[in-house]
Amino acid sequence: MDILPAFMPYFPRVNGYVTRIALTGLSVFPFTELIRDKMNQPNNVIDLDQALELAGGDQELLDMVLRKFWSRYPELLAAIRQAIEDGDCTAGRDAAHSLKGNAAYLCASELGVYAQRMEQAFREGQLDNARAGLAELEAAGERLRASPAMIALH
Repeated sequence: MDILPAFMPYFPRVNGYVTRIALTGLSVFPFTELIRDKMNQPNNVIDLDQALELAGGDQELLDMVLRKFWSRYPELLAAIRQAIEDGDCTAGRDAAHSLKGNAAYLCASELGVYAQRMEQAFREGQLDNARAGLAELEAAGERLRASPAMIALH
């Protein structure tokens, strides 16, 4: 996942899961548990409170991750478009997977859900479904960019 390196000091790998050490103690819990429910709710554009919690309460780190996300987002969309044009399901799957992971770190579940659908379409070799899903993915990205939470950060 593209923005994982920024989080590595806060999310060491344990038993195959990206985890975070709770600031209130030494307990460790799976990162996936924090976001799984949110990622299944496509009407949730972004949850910055949850993202800030995942960043250990460090607003500066979260801001850095957001900047990295927005710098990388157009490249990932372009890679998905190119994969559809070229019929390259592997490249499309990889780009959609990266976008899904990046959205998860930001708790941008709507975008994550559409990226997951794109990843699945590519994985199953369903280029027509990927082509049809691209507009939904792009619209979700625009809703994220236009969300009050994102506007407030600028």
